Amino acid sequence: MTEGKPAEERDARKATLFERDEVEQAVRIHGKAYRLLRWMEEAFSHGIIAPEDAGQYVSTQEATFGWIEKHLPRFPEDAQPDQRELREFSNYFSTYLANTFDIDAEPGGKRFSPNEHCSCPICSWMVRAPHVKAKKVTGGARMRAQNLKNDVLDRIADSHGGNLSADARHRIAQEEPLTDALNLCAYAVDLLERMKGFAQGPATLALWRSIAWTPQGSPKKGFELSVDEIMNAQDQVVSRVRAAC
Repeated sequence: MTEGKPAEERDARKATLFERDEVEQAVRIHGKAYRLLRWMEEAFSHGIIAPEDAGQYVSTQEATFGWIEKHLPRFPEDAQPDQRELREFSNYFSTYLANTFDIDAEPGGKRFSPNEHCSCPICSWMVRAPHVKAKKVTGGARMRAQNLKNDVLDRIADSHGGNLSADARHRIAQEEPLTDALNLCAYAVDLLERMKGFAQGPATLALWRSIAWTPQGSPKKGFELSVDEIMNAQDQVVSRVRAAC
C-alpha cells in the first residue's frame, strides 16, 4: 500500500487544472483590474481621460501595456499592479474590452430609479449613461461558456488517462452539488488564459454571471472571488471526474 501512495499522489497532481500560487496571482490581478476599470469610468466622466483615446490604447495587448505604463502613476493605489506583474496585468486588462465591456465615447442618458422601484417620470429621472458598458450575453456566448466547462472536464479526464462521453459530461455538469464548482473552475481557467492575453469573448461574462449572479439574474451582493473556494472547487470536480473515468 505504501509503495503505491506516491504514484497516487502524482496522479492527483497531474489531474489538477491549476496551482494555488497562480490562482492567487490571477485573483489579485482580477481585483486590481476591476478597480482600474471602475476608476476609468470616473476618469471619463470627469474628463481626466478621453474615452476615445482610451479605446484606441486598449485595442491590442501591446497598446494596453503602453497605456498602463504611461498612466500608472495616476491610477488609484488599490488598482496599481505590481511592477513584476505588469505584463500579466496588462494582458488581462486588454481582454476586458474583448470579453466583457465596450467603451462608448458618447453614452447619452438613461432613466434612473432609486432601488429600481418605479420607472415612471415622477419616480425616476434621466442620468448620464456609463461610458463603460457590459457586452450582451447572447445564446452563442452561453454555448461557448458551456464548451469551456466541457473542456475543463475533458482536460481532467485526459490527465487521468480516461475520457468522458458527451452524456457523461452532461450528467456531471447537471449534478446540483457540482454545478457551482464546475462554473468556478471554468472561470478560473479562463482567468489564467486572460493573463496570457487569450480572450474568449462574451463567454467570459457568461461564466462570470454563472458564479457571481443569482439564478434570478441579479449580482450577488458583496460577491468576491476566493482562492480557497476556487481550490476547493477544483478538488470537487477532479474527484468527480476521476470517479467517472
